[in-house]
Amino acid sequence: MIDNPLENQTLEQYDNLYVNEKFEEHCSDAAKELAKDNNLNPDYYDAFIEFYIEECRESDKGYFFGSQKYIIDLWWDHNKDLYETKTPYIN
Repeated sequence: MIDNPLENQTLEQYDNLYVNEKFEEHCSDAAKELAKDNNLNPDYYDAFIEFYIEECRESDKGYFFGSQKYIIDLWWDHNKDLYETKTPYIN
């Protein structure tokens, strides 16, 4: 039987897509939890989650930022000009 490298390559791509999907799902869940714990306005969840996922990808530490609020503040510093409010948090 001839080994088909295209089949192996396709399976490897599927594996990579699955791992990427799980990584994004985990980061998204962590970002939602962080947002809820720190009273981030729910209107900003989607934008914050996107930012959080990107930060996770670029981080040397991987996806873990702990429960620190600084990542929300970092996101806000980068994006506050896009919004009319002075704070991203619910009072």
